[in-house]
Amino acid sequence: MEVKLSAMEPDLSVTEVELVEFQPAGRIAPPARAAKDTAEAFLGLWEGHWKEMVLAMRLTVERIEGDNVTAVYWRGAYIFPGLQRPNQQRVEGKFLDAKTMRFEVWDDANQRWAEATYTLNNDGTLTGTWKSGSVAATGVLKKEP
Repeated sequence: MEVKLSAMEPDLSVTEVELVEFQPAGRIAPPARAAKDTAEAFLGLWEGHWKEMVLAMRLTVERIEGDNVTAVYWRGAYIFPGLQRPNQQRVEGKFLDAKTMRFEVWDDANQRWAEATYTLNNDGTLTGTWKSGSVAATGVLKKEP
């Protein structure tokens, strides 16, 4: 492929053409989306409290691969040792849509104990909803720097 061409026309004038930019087919980058509109906005450490239980909660989103998400879910059960629940556990979840992810939480006997859903809000916080049987709790988590 020619990068610079100089040609003499039949009327003896000179035409010059120079390649100033080249992009191979299929290599054009898509328009950038704001970080708050992508799944990567969930990555990191989030902290808050379940309102109805006055329990601290922490969520560390470690990895996102497609619609799958891996996190460390911490329930604050250290306040009530009789609950016999681990303080934290690694959970696998799925994105329900671009701003909502859901995890199933398991107890020590490897039984499904609860479901936790987190929605990314426009102000950059996460709204958490925890459900186990007929018991439900909500909370707001802020991302730690």
